[in-house]
Amino acid sequence: MYICHVEFPTPDPTEHVKTIAVVLATLAVLQYAGILFENPSELDIVYLVSVGFVLPIAIYLLSVLGENTKRIPDWVSMNMK
Repeated sequence: MYICHVEFPTPDPTEHVKTIAVVLATLAVLQYAGILFENPSELDIVYLVSVGFVLPIAIYLLSVLGENTKRIPDWVSMNMK
């Protein structure tokens, strides 16, 4: 019997914060310039805060997926009959 083992990555917190800061700063500049957003010269703080909360979760889930992707071929070969 095979027991599923999920590997959880331990990302470097400083790199994690830098990535989130760069993304939020880029979105703020694009929003203020009116590129890809409706009202130029305005910042939607609620949008930026919500992205600031969702982005770290999404990045971590993608890193968990990337860490465990190498196990997929093994899983397929073990379940082939």
